Amino acid sequence: MRALEGTEALQTIETLLEEVSQLIDQTGAERWRPHLHVERAELCRAREKTEAARRELTEAHRLFVEMGATGHAERLARELGL
Repeated sequence: MRALEGTEALQTIETLLEEVSQLIDQTGAERWRPHLHVERAELCRAREKTEAARRELTEAHRLFVEMGATGHAERLARELGL
């Protein structure tokens, strides 16, 4: 949606991400939570909220490390300069 609609889609994306968060809470599908944080970081970037994006990526990194998803964790570590 971001790629096709740009800033016009940001509110819709935010609403959808909140729905995803609720679904994760309801179903216990925690393996998707770090991906949610990555998408929230992209939303923050689109809104030029650099610090909020970094916080989201840091949380995603922590969750990827916790679950042993080393490829994702390493990619985010490089991006975060860790």
